[in-house]
Amino acid sequence: MVLSVGFLLTKWYLDAVTTAGEVRIGYAAQLDAGMVTQRYASLLSASITRAPRVTTRLREARLPEQHGEVIDWAVRGIAVSGRWTSAGATPRAVELLEEPGALSWTCLQPRSSVDLTDGRERLRATGYVEHVTLRVPPWELPIDELRWGRAHVGPHTLVWIDWRGPRNITRVFLDGAAVDGEGTDDAV
Repeated sequence: MVLSVGFLLTKWYLDAVTTAGEVRIGYAAQLDAGMVTQRYASLLSASITRAPRVTTRLREARLPEQHGEVIDWAVRGIAVSGRWTSAGATPRAVELLEEPGALSWTCLQPRSSVDLTDGRERLRATGYVEHVTLRVPPWELPIDELRWGRAHVGPHTLVWIDWRGPRNITRVFLDGAAVDGEGTDDAV
């Protein structure tokens, strides 16, 4: 695999979950490929009483902005505005390919306090933020399967990546500290 000159995909994942079961999952991305630059923003809204709703924008899509321990994201076209403030868990960065910079995953906020407005609805929630940078076209990645997740249980935060392919990679972080772990269909 060779780094592709002129290819850069940067992707953000942000989520917020309230104690009442309201869920918001935000995606923001920018693709730079040759002379083409395209941004994307999407928000999935769901709860235990409502079917999921997805709103997507290509035009006027904005990427999150990081200011120290705070990450702000606002996209007028999907009527979302939120602030994720780190709850103190240690950020983690992992290089997932042997070529440095080819695929970087950074868990910026394993646990955060979120103040989010979705349309007319204001939510206070617990959240998570990660950022991925990819300098190789996705179809060239040596991967067969990817399992990823995060869980907040009481005061604890668990984040994991389980990458399967020619080179298997498993990373598990409990309360920000790297721990030995393995991913299966049923558990981490």
